[in-house]
Amino acid sequence: MEVKQYLKPTSLEEAYQHLIKEANNHLIGGGMWIKNTLKSVDTLIELNDLVLGSVIESPKILTIGSMTTLRQLEIDPAISCLGNGLLSKSAQSIMGVTLRNAATIGGTIVGGYAFSDLIPALLVLDAMLVFYKQGRISLSDYLAMEVKPKDILISVEIKKHECEGYFHKVANTALDFAILNVAILKCKSGFRIAVGSRPGIATLSKKAMNYLSKAKELSSEVINQAVQMVIEELPFGSNFRASAEYRQEIASVYLKRGLQEVMSHAS
Repeated sequence: MEVKQYLKPTSLEEAYQHLIKEANNHLIGGGMWIKNTLKSVDTLIELNDLVLGSVIESPKILTIGSMTTLRQLEIDPAISCLGNGLLSKSAQSIMGVTLRNAATIGGTIVGGYAFSDLIPALLVLDAMLVFYKQGRISLSDYLAMEVKPKDILISVEIKKHECEGYFHKVANTALDFAILNVAILKCKSGFRIAVGSRPGIATLSKKAMNYLSKAKELSSEVINQAVQMVIEELPFGSNFRASAEYRQEIASVYLKRGLQEVMSHAS
């Protein structure tokens, strides 16, 4: 990878102006995957001194600075209280501690990596993104954008709810990328379900979520029907890690287990 110029700006406005100046100017978050996604960069822009790298807790919201590392997400006490540690568990599943000490939540989100274990957890937590120019936008809306404008992610906001959560990653080894990952959250307002590494980026199963939220009781038949709705709604594909059929099979298993688990905790 070739970097022609490395810039350490003194303000967010300076960083933003350099970012939009040329198409091949890019920000660096943790930098773990940048060599895999870019062959060359005209100007690489550092944000370390400009964006928060920690978690701030208020009575109703957790604000996570975009430079917060995955290791910080894993061990932060406030994050560990969200939905049975849903987000902490998803961070913990990502390779080794050395990588988690460098990779950031902002780099993960803006990178939009299909293999991300963090994104399905953030989706079910209904995370809101705060950008320098765009302002606030939900993570689900951001991921759905076909063309994402160049901007600087400042922070991630998550509302504090009393919810039951579940996360599971399927991989060949503890240090491997996910073959599939599943995140489920049950709150008073209903259910949220996301499946990632299908091998596409994590997506919410809105039909199954709506069906479960309206169900009068969550019998085994209702859970089985919801699982089938997820399999039919979300696209599953094949790559060198696994076939589409295998992904559908393991998704069915862990979706059912996850729904049963959050229901048992809630009762």
